[in-house]
Amino acid sequence: MMNRRGWMRLGLACLAAAASGCNGDGPKAPSSVARESPPPAYATVAEAYNNRVSLLSQVYAPATVRLTFSEDGTQRTEQGEGTLQVIRPDHLALSLNKAGKRLFWFGCDADRYWWFDVVDTPVAHVGRHATFDAARLDPRTPGLTIRPLDVIRVLGIVPLPVGANGPGGGQVLGATQWSADGRLVGVTTRTDSGGLQRLWLDPESFEPRKVELFSPDRTVEIIADLNEYAYVRITGASSGPRMASELAVLHVPSGSLIRLNLYDLQDGRRVMKPDAFNFDELVRVFQVESVTDLDSPR
Repeated sequence: MMNRRGWMRLGLACLAAAASGCNGDGPKAPSSVARESPPPAYATVAEAYNNRVSLLSQVYAPATVRLTFSEDGTQRTEQGEGTLQVIRPDHLALSLNKAGKRLFWFGCDADRYWWFDVVDTPVAHVGRHATFDAARLDPRTPGLTIRPLDVIRVLGIVPLPVGANGPGGGQVLGATQWSADGRLVGVTTRTDSGGLQRLWLDPESFEPRKVELFSPDRTVEIIADLNEYAYVRITGASSGPRMASELAVLHVPSGSLIRLNLYDLQDGRRVMKPDAFNFDELVRVFQVESVTDLDSPR
């Protein structure tokens, strides 16, 4: 089991990998250095962060969606209006429409993820989270270079693990560090996929300004910039927490980039329907003519 100092060394090594692996116009990872003044303890950061996101278990927002990806060696961009729907920890629905016509539908439930292309002949692609592999995906599913579960994670609304942390207290849950300029506190934790997540937080509001996700082999996979925080309307509450309304999510290996602008953020309990996260029902509603199993051998 790795001790606290080992975790910190691992965090710095991952950051170096992120800094060396990101190019282009997308988000970039901040650098970090050791500080004489120690950062806040992980338990302190986790408690404050989790208090902030406690009311963000279900989120609904109209969105402007911009996808930039490569297809047959050519960079393509699709942009339109859509809707973001999330139920933590593992239900996602993100649609993309243009000129009143639905183009794509991207989402997941606790077991499976999917991509619907309904531009011409409606087709669907579906696979299981446990066997997700971006390298094996069909090039006609550009949004699936980023795991749907990771889209939920980079929204900055998923609680940090809590409990005993470090020597004498069981499993190491996370480690903290300062950014190079001392303005942000980084908190590194493990993810469900066996990789690492690092949040770069404002030390006063505990709102994330950047999220980095690393693969199990500790190479950077996703870097997301979070900006323009807006209040979320919460059912039954006089005031709600804030979450980012502008996100740029870069999948580093492929260069695919998702830009989201969210509007009228609100608690989704009164507006979301279970069918938005039901693959079989979506197949029926979209009148899908063929379904591709992404886990089947090619």
